[in-house]
Amino acid sequence: MRIISGKAKGLQLNSPLGRSLAIRPTSDRSREALFSILGEKIAQARVLDLYAGTGAFGIEALSRGAASAVFVDSSPTSLHLIRKNTVILQKCLIRESFQPDISIIKCDLRKGLQSVFRKSSDTDPFDIIFLDPPYDKNLAQRTLEDLDNTSFLAKHGLIVAEERAKAVLSVEFKQFRLLDRRRYGDTGFWIYTAR
Repeated sequence: MRIISGKAKGLQLNSPLGRSLAIRPTSDRSREALFSILGEKIAQARVLDLYAGTGAFGIEALSRGAASAVFVDSSPTSLHLIRKNTVILQKCLIRESFQPDISIIKCDLRKGLQSVFRKSSDTDPFDIIFLDPPYDKNLAQRTLEDLDNTSFLAKHGLIVAEERAKAVLSVEFKQFRLLDRRRYGDTGFWIYTAR
């Protein structure tokens, strides 16, 4: 697993040892395709990475110029990997004279999102929200519904939900609507835009 582009392009990231079923990193190819779609929206963005796993989405965004990233996961293994990967990224970015704001929050997202802001000192809305929960557990849909009842998304923000490509996620919410949907093998991305 590596950073695809930006200031830390090519940097190798730590990934789960063996064939861990608990953490399923998104393939480099799928991430590259997604970030090509997001393009310039990444620059100076405030990013929220939910079910962060290895932190690959948020770290890729930081490498491409995002101003900050908040990583949220409940797994001790994931939190350990995110810490290791963000330290590697920060060492690389020091050479570029760029130090983004990075926060890591331990939170069981299956219990809702409100505790995320209770555990964070930063309550400004996010420009891009990534969510990549375990497949086939209806967590992507539930988290989208939770997001719809928060003020997490900025006025012109985007939400990127990853789920198994055959999954069915809602198209319309009160605060956001489906803008685009992409499929890369078994991986599906739903991209929502704020209303």
